[in-house]
Parts: sequence; structure tokens; C-alpha cells
Amino acid sequence: MGMLGGNPDTVVGKDGIQRLGKDNLSCGIDFKDKCKKLILEMYRYVYSIKVSGTEGAMRGIQERYNQQLEDNRDFFNTDKRRWQTHQKEIKDLTKKLKKRIKQAENLGCKIPNEIRIWATIQPPSRPRRK
Repeated sequence: MGMLGGNPDTVVGKDGIQRLGKDNLSCGIDFKDKCKKLILEMYRYVYSIKVSGTEGAMRGIQERYNQQLEDNRDFFNTDKRRWQTHQKEIKDLTKKLKKRIKQAENLGCKIPNEIRIWATIQPPSRPRRK
């Protein structure tokens, strides 16, 4: 793995995929600031995407929500248990997001509006009509 842009917390693997260090998204944030750490974690809860072939990667609320709307595997009609599991995952992530928002508010942090919106979103009750 090599460093990207001289930043030791952002690396590019042999496969060319950019990976993030454990504490940094390489976006110029001072991670000693507790508010900024919490905000970054909130953004990860919302916008993380899973790259095909990676293990343990988290899918964020936005990706899970969109997958439920699209329901490309037709879980809504063919596998209710999986549909409900996906709904639970969205609810669990929004619960974690709300917890981080509360922690940040207690520190006096300014929470971006888009984060607040994603924290209140409910999983789709059914997929979009195709």
C-alpha cells in the first residue's frame, strides 16, 4: 500500500482502491477536536458505501435506504425476513446516528442539517413501483 497525497492516514492498495486510516478521511480535519470526530462518524453512518469484495465494510443509511427502494432482488415479495432485516439495519443505524447527535449537542457542536434529516428517516415500507 502507498500513501495518497503524502497523508499517512489515507492509503491506496495494490488494487488501486483508496482506503481510509482508522481516524482520518484525509479531508483536512483536525481529529483532536471531539466535535469534528463525532461529525465525521455521523457522516460515515450516513454515507458509507460497501465496495464489492470487501469484508466488514459498513453500508450507510443512504445506501441501505436506496437499496430498499430499488429492491433489485425483490425481497419485499419473495423473502419478507430479509426485507425486515434490511429495515432493522436502517433503524439501528439511525439510532446510532441519533446517539452521536446527542453526544455532539452535549459538547455544543453544530450538527449539519443533512445529518439531522437522515437521523429521522424511516425505512421504506415498500419498494418503489417499477
